[in-house]
Amino acid sequence: MHGHHPLASERHAMNSTAQWYARLARLLPGLKFDIDAIAVTSWPWRTVATVTWKDRFALPDGSTGPNQGVHEFELRWVGKIFS
Repeated sequence: MHGHHPLASERHAMNSTAQWYARLARLLPGLKFDIDAIAVTSWPWRTVATVTWKDRFALPDGSTGPNQGVHEFELRWVGKIFS
């Protein structure tokens, strides 16, 4: 996530991504996502997927907080096989 706040970071490895999600769960307990739409375009070796979503979570005062967003991913096939 971009910016200067408790969830801001840049992750390049599975371990750091797992740590970020653990922190997210601690900071926003009860976080629930609703997916509004998924769109997938382009060729299989360079696929673009776009997801629009809304979420809700508990705040420290007991109220709930909402959010919404869009994530866009580029999936590339690099021709490597991992086993």
